[in-house]
Amino acid sequence: MTARAARRAAAAALLLLNVGAGACGKRGNPLPPLRPIPGRVADLTAHRTGSRIDLQFTVPNANTDGTTPIALDRVDVYAVATAPGAPAPAVAAMTADPKNLRGSVAVRREEDTDASSSSAKGSSSSKALPTAPVEERPRPPGPGDRATLTNRLDAAAVSRGDVTYFVAVPVAGSGRGRRGPASAIVAVPAGDEPAAPGSLALDYDATHVTLSWKPAAAGQSFKVWQATGPADPAPTIATPAPVTATTFSAPVVFGRAQCFAVAALMVTGPVTVEGPPSAPACVTPVDRFPPAAPAGLQAVQEGSAVTLIWSAVDAPDLAGYIVLRADMGTETFQPLQRAPVPETTYRDTTVRAGATYLYTVIALDKTGNPSEQSNRQTITVR
Repeated sequence: MTARAARRAAAAALLLLNVGAGACGKRGNPLPPLRPIPGRVADLTAHRTGSRIDLQFTVPNANTDGTTPIALDRVDVYAVATAPGAPAPAVAAMTADPKNLRGSVAVRREEDTDASSSSAKGSSSSKALPTAPVEERPRPPGPGDRATLTNRLDAAAVSRGDVTYFVAVPVAGSGRGRRGPASAIVAVPAGDEPAAPGSLALDYDATHVTLSWKPAAAGQSFKVWQATGPADPAPTIATPAPVTATTFSAPVVFGRAQCFAVAALMVTGPVTVEGPPSAPACVTPVDRFPPAAPAGLQAVQEGSAVTLIWSAVDAPDLAGYIVLRADMGTETFQPLQRAPVPETTYRDTTVRAGATYLYTVIALDKTGNPSEQSNRQTITVR
């Protein structure tokens, strides 16, 4: 071996010794193990009303490998607007640009809930000092909960009729912020909304008020509001889910205004576009519906009186019964009481021996509507 080769071999050996010595020294803190990747949002939907878009989804409750608890900190929602007819963007392109991030929904982790519960239990054993009331904030959704994120379209996008594409991406709460798989893309059109239905009409019977309308176009669904008057500032949604029929019924309330309005919906898969509501249609129902006639009337002489028995009438607004009597041969019935009685029996103590009488019974409701007469009974007093 030449002198030069020997010097090279010695230098290489020294280098190996230095590397080994360094490796045997103090090690740095190990990186935390990577958590599993959070599961996918499977049910992203969009509901557009005017320029407002409500995005809803269920927070995933498991990781992509099926394990729990889920490693989830938030769900990011991205959006890209395109001109009508343009191809849909790729998910990777949407999520790669931070400018496309429209908002995030923070997720309540299970360990946070457990820690809060444990803290509350621990503080119950000690005497707490009085504190000022704390304003409660909305509780973030947890795994398996429904979440909502609201977005708005600008006027220019609406006027052009752009299509806005949305996608939801779960982001791990630990494990260096790794992303889970993106949801399916939902496409929300920003063009014209469906026109309001017309020809609203109201009718009612003894139990229900019924609204009918004519759609402005085929293939629409509908949403119905109910109010206590045409100026009611807070009408209630009478149809939580879209309906396809062009009629709607609600329990009748006599003597009180009942108003309804209808909006048309265009439902395309997970996307709903809601049009403006119609002008309200109102009615104040009047109770002109009598109860059913009593049945099964029987007349039995007991001593010097006649006892009448009949079957009860099932009516929610029943006020009672009136017994009518006529002398045989005249058939001119006269009431035996001034006010209706709630019982289904009546004892007539005003009869005369040897006389023959006809009896019938009617039912009255609280408005005073009389029913038809019951069957008739004839009896001769002995």
